[in-house]
Amino acid sequence: MTDLEQPDAGRPVARPARVDDLPGMLEVIEAAFPTWPPFELQAAAADYLRWKLGPDGDAAIGDHIVVELDGRVVAVRLAWHAACRVGETACRWENSADMAVHPDFQGLGISRTLNAARLDRLIENGNLSFGAVSPNPQVRHMDQTPWDLRPLTIWTRTRSARSFAATHYRSGGVPQLVRAAAAFARQPRVRGVAEAELPGSEVSDLERFDERTDLLWERARGEFDIVTERRAAYLNWRHLDPRGGATLALSARAPEGALGYAVFKADRDVVKVVDLLVEPGRIAVAAALLVAGVERLRGDGYRQFVCWLPTNHPYDAALRGAGFIATGTDAYIFATREQQDPRPPAIQALLDEPATRFHVTMSDFDFI
Repeated sequence: MTDLEQPDAGRPVARPARVDDLPGMLEVIEAAFPTWPPFELQAAAADYLRWKLGPDGDAAIGDHIVVELDGRVVAVRLAWHAACRVGETACRWENSADMAVHPDFQGLGISRTLNAARLDRLIENGNLSFGAVSPNPQVRHMDQTPWDLRPLTIWTRTRSARSFAATHYRSGGVPQLVRAAAAFARQPRVRGVAEAELPGSEVSDLERFDERTDLLWERARGEFDIVTERRAAYLNWRHLDPRGGATLALSARAPEGALGYAVFKADRDVVKVVDLLVEPGRIAVAAALLVAGVERLRGDGYRQFVCWLPTNHPYDAALRGAGFIATGTDAYIFATREQQDPRPPAIQALLDEPATRFHVTMSDFDFI
């Protein structure tokens, strides 16, 4: 029996979390990360933690893991789960949210107990594990071997010439600054095409995702080989629950239904484009949504906008058309299927194929 299944007094034991563990879980996370949550919230920290349990709330508490030592919760691992598509196969992905060991108990091997329990759970469930390589050296446990990695392109749009120059010089020196300036010079023509195809009056605030989003998802998912299911129930939890922080969600709609949506979230003085989905081939719709969001938030004083998507994504042209420039900064995602038996051949082929079309955004990871 594994540590996840069999408690034993006197040693750290990993087990599924329970609702009555929530105060102890919050104590561990706040002790390990004094600035948690990492951005300003209207909700109390306890409410934010409850939101982070996922769209199923308390009913999903057993998806998360705690390590108990002599009756006290000393470590926590929150894991997000969502439905996804790998080709035509319906899967369930898992991605780490918060993982912490209480400072008073660090250095005792407790993180190994936590990670072993995580692997046991993945093997048992056969989940697809999504992750992103974090720039934070304290969480390099997310890093994978090079053949697991998929490159991301980080895009940015800045409000002033000075911030534009500084951003691109920091990311790649003079060569990157020259490339960015050349790309910027090409943008007005592309942006003009986008604005002509979809007037700004057709873009409106989105207060709730609904059945039109589900229909959009069914039309859009075929453009990608690996993609999180972006249905209304999941998106309302991820983007529009006030406990998760304020967002701006915009929708492009026509009489025949939803054409696409974009979601923006402010993180200190930077706005992140955290989600974007449009009908296949409607690149101008994506560009118009991005332009509308930038213009709205520029009016609130924000100067810098950031987005990342897998490299060579179909929406690259939309980002260029909306005034975004590729920074040239390296970043990566990974996807692995953790199970004892060999991966199903169709899934194995897609995960190994360099040309596989991923659609993952910042909102699929716990960076916002």
